[in-house]
Amino acid sequence: MWHEARKSEKKVHDLMDAARKRAQRRAIFLAKRRGDPQQSLLLLGSRCRMYRDDGLYQATQDQQGL
Repeated sequence: MWHEARKSEKKVHDLMDAARKRAQRRAIFLAKRRGDPQQSLLLLGSRCRMYRDDGLYQATQDQQGL
């Protein structure tokens, strides 16, 4: 009877250790995956210049209130 209790206790400890290790690995994986948002930016396209047009800006802002 003592041997069976010791065997089941060892099994429970093994399960707890495995769960702890899994949680640590998962935390490391998620931290790596999350990473720096600046590093995950991907920009595609060609260079272009942007010109500021105050009249066009005001026209679009006035229409959004409708």
